[in-house]
Amino acid sequence: MVLAASITKLANNRIQPTQKAARLMRALCAQMTITKTIIFIVLFAMAVNATAENIWVMAKGGVWEPKESTLTAMKSGVESYVKNEAKKQKQQLLDWNEYMFQYLTVEVKDKKSILINAICGKRNPQELENFYLTAGGGNCYFSLEYNPEKKRYYDLFINGGT
Repeated sequence: MVLAASITKLANNRIQPTQKAARLMRALCAQMTITKTIIFIVLFAMAVNATAENIWVMAKGGVWEPKESTLTAMKSGVESYVKNEAKKQKQQLLDWNEYMFQYLTVEVKDKKSILINAICGKRNPQELENFYLTAGGGNCYFSLEYNPEKKRYYDLFINGGT
């Protein structure tokens, strides 16, 4: 809108073509600066949002391959379940974005489930390919189980102190 008005104004004025070109270029540059700023803000917001998501890694040794829909359902409800259970247990968690997750598919007596571990700090995701068994470490570590058939979580355990 601003650019179109600038071009129309320049075209209607009786000035030299070189001056018109210079003014037009300034108007274009000003408009491009605004556009670049908007693009930068959008890309920055997308980057912030991308880093806010937790990392999930499938550990080696699982006995079945979960469907994408199963993983989506598992991930979508885990935060509210963990926070509610932690509150019931009078346990304090770290900021949710501090956790990375690993999961392992298991099957006991023809019942499929997924074991989930949360580990605080940012690590190389390859470090999470082997399923962790931790003792201590406080609220930096917690574990729970997910039943994909019932879409329910069970047995939240937040580690104690070291």
